[in-house]
Amino acid sequence: MLLSSDPYNCFMPYEAYSLENEDQGLLSGTKFAVKDIFHVKGYPTSAGNPTWAKRFGGIQSKNAASIDLLLNAGAEFKGKTITDELAFSHVGSNAHYGEPINPKATMRYCGGSSSGSAAAVAGALVDFSIGSDTGGSVRGPASFCGIWGMRPTHDRISLDGAMALAPSYDTLGWFARDSNVMERVGAVLLGADITTIDEKPNFWVATDIIEAMHENYKMPFERFLKAFGEKFSHYQRTTALQNHEFLELAHIFRITQQAEVWAEHQDWVIKDQPELGPGIYERFDSASQLTAEEIASAQQTRMILSQLLNRLILENGILLLPSSMTIAFERNMSFDQINAIRLPHTALMSLAGIAGLPQISMPLLEVDGAPFGVSIIGPKGSDQALLALSARLYRDVGFIH
Repeated sequence: MLLSSDPYNCFMPYEAYSLENEDQGLLSGTKFAVKDIFHVKGYPTSAGNPTWAKRFGGIQSKNAASIDLLLNAGAEFKGKTITDELAFSHVGSNAHYGEPINPKATMRYCGGSSSGSAAAVAGALVDFSIGSDTGGSVRGPASFCGIWGMRPTHDRISLDGAMALAPSYDTLGWFARDSNVMERVGAVLLGADITTIDEKPNFWVATDIIEAMHENYKMPFERFLKAFGEKFSHYQRTTALQNHEFLELAHIFRITQQAEVWAEHQDWVIKDQPELGPGIYERFDSASQLTAEEIASAQQTRMILSQLLNRLILENGILLLPSSMTIAFERNMSFDQINAIRLPHTALMSLAGIAGLPQISMPLLEVDGAPFGVSIIGPKGSDQALLALSARLYRDVGFIH
């Protein structure tokens, strides 16, 4: 039976179609929701835009590959959730389908683009939900809504049956309210790790990230580090980017992501002239004007940064970092106000994406009465071990006011 109420405006108003799931399995007894960029049998797919839905998203005859895995593991499907338009936003608002309510901070956005999926979990309407993370679309909402969220190693989980945004960044991610469900979902979707994590790994903190934080958030994060240091072995502080500026990450990510977005979507955007909401229109317009020289230069720098970050993770161990540079954006903020704080947020979120690394956001902090997540990033292919480590870290350090 599908959900009969939607107090957080997080579900798409589709006609119900019940999917069969196995009675027994690792996820038996759990309920889940799916971001509306993934195909689900018996449902349309909107990708958050009516024109895209009309062109590509009619009633589907089969599930995305990941959805079948979850159903076969015993999870019960409860509905499709609102996504920011074309999964191309950090905010948590959709000009066509509305904005989900953040159950943990009702006067603030959920964060995007997996806004509905995060709200459904934070509001206890489902046990876990599927989202996607290209530039932070799981990690940001997880931090903003006070829940767990994971971006896996790039290409670790099949995206067959999902709308592509920027393929070299796109990942399937998921949310839950506790580490046990996070690990169970991971066991179903991830397969065996190809990289191990030491039982007592080294941890490190990037000083260039800390220096870029506003004092309102730097102080709570330092409180977390103090509590962490009392429970775990000593961590080291070092720069993450050596000779590169932290905010350069945002510039490189923007160009390389937008180049892929335009390559993926330009044909239908030019032909169909879709109505695009605030922020989405501007990003598509920016993408359409990128030059070959800009793209080539950014791609070269991305390769250098990816090699650097992967090497640092392998040499120094697990990176501890804030999940976001701010708490959730206030709902009365204008587009211009949000855009003014987007740069450092994008820079932080782009770290794992540029390097293809797995990252887990944990609900460990609170700032001004709103959730504020802490993350760990590990080496490529260590996803299940990273999940186990995050559960241990959360258990031993605990929530910090």
